[in-house]
Amino acid sequence: MFSNRTIHSRKALEKIQPYSPGKPIWELQSELGLEDVIKMASNENAGGPSNKAVEAIIRHVAQINRYPDADAVHLKEIIASNMNLRPEQLIITNGADELITLISETYLETGDEIIVPSPSFSEYEFGSIVAKK
Repeated sequence: MFSNRTIHSRKALEKIQPYSPGKPIWELQSELGLEDVIKMASNENAGGPSNKAVEAIIRHVAQINRYPDADAVHLKEIIASNMNLRPEQLIITNGADELITLISETYLETGDEIIVPSPSFSEYEFGSIVAKK
């Protein structure tokens, strides 16, 4: 019925260091006795979300039970028309991490030489290690 086989992770993962995020604001406030802290890392916006974004979320929250358009057809059409491009020239991703991973998985091969400066965005090294194996 069940075998005693052990499932092993990919060897490439042995070379990757776990991500170590910075302390959250609430922890720094508590630790240092501060009230006003502005975090300048992790791509967080100290000014909060734009009013237009909040309004759009409120307008569409009733459709939150539906899958979003994975190809972002409408968004591509709007961006393309404003930038004099064709929609098929655009790739919409959920941030730089996803784009770097897609590029790495598409173009990197085992044996390719990848140069990652230090300090740098950790996703560059991550993408180069995982994609080539």
